Amino acid sequence: MSQEARKGIQPHIRRLRSLGVLVPCQSAWNTPLLPVKKPHTNDYRPVQDLREVNKRVADIHPTVPNPYTLLSSLAPSRVWYTVLDLKDAFFSLPLAPQRQPLFAFEWHDLEEGYSGQLTWTRLPQGFKNSPTIFDEALHEDLGEHRREHPGLTLLQYVDDILNAADKAKDCERGTQELLATLGALGYQASGKKAQICRERATWFTDGSSFVRDGHRNTPYTLGFTPYEIMFGRPPPVIPSLRAELIAEFKDQELFLSLRGLQRAHEDIWPRLRAIYEAGPTPTPHQYRPGDWVYVKRHHRETLEPRWKGPYIVVLTTPTALKVDGIATWVHHTHARPADPSSIRKDVVTQWAISRDQHNLLKLKLQHIRPT
Repeated sequence: MSQEARKGIQPHIRRLRSLGVLVPCQSAWNTPLLPVKKPHTNDYRPVQDLREVNKRVADIHPTVPNPYTLLSSLAPSRVWYTVLDLKDAFFSLPLAPQRQPLFAFEWHDLEEGYSGQLTWTRLPQGFKNSPTIFDEALHEDLGEHRREHPGLTLLQYVDDILNAADKAKDCERGTQELLATLGALGYQASGKKAQICRERATWFTDGSSFVRDGHRNTPYTLGFTPYEIMFGRPPPVIPSLRAELIAEFKDQELFLSLRGLQRAHEDIWPRLRAIYEAGPTPTPHQYRPGDWVYVKRHHRETLEPRWKGPYIVVLTTPTALKVDGIATWVHHTHARPADPSSIRKDVVTQWAISRDQHNLLKLKLQHIRPT
């Protein structure tokens, strides 16, 4: 690491140590710390190369939704928007002490007299399961806020939040209450990136998605995003590299590699599709509406898996379940049948279904209360 780069990331490391996000440790694990220079600036930021750790850690099934699907659920009447980006979002979640040694790296600061290893006490960036863990935790934390504000639409993609309303005053009031809720939960929104009560707002990663007049605008359908490169995980959809984004790539070999990978995808995916279509139809899961299940979630503090429930199944697809009490869909591999003795008898199991007048693909389910 060059002297310039080391001095560039030194203030960031010192700040994180002063906040208790980084602490000294002794670990058998050790991964490289890389200085990454921000485009068009002389500022460096530390990025840990966690590829070897990621190879050895089991995958958590990703529940992060497709942002374009989220935008398609936005009613045309929602024409006032607030967009919030949570600052240092992953650092809001504590990392269990027994897991901290996995993320150790070497650091030397002669001015402060430190030489040894440091590790994270908070959920680290670059860890492959961090987006899913954080997305689930934030979605659960905001569940009560959603229920208390049925006149607003709150969309969440990891640490990017879109709050939409029909009227400006509702958007303003809803934004104030959302910020208060986030603050009480320990989250902090970036003031620099905030877009408050606008009729047009840019949402999600590189700015290729925006909403205006109740409609989503996502014109870019090919290529790779800087988001994918910076965060080490592919987004559910791959928007194209526009000219102004391509200009940021000084390393043309990287750009050519990305283009080559894109062409390989274009060649491979049709062949894979033909193979799947020629094979037998997958056996669907056994769950049906009215069944009771436990759902696998992850503990915020320890990141250990746990079974929550029981929940009643409301809707199903060939691969997923919608249960009462959890806003997101649950993959069928993350559910297991509930013991009959644990099934609640006081729950209303009948539902009324109505279609949204603004979005025919959107269904609204309501409990049918006994008269």
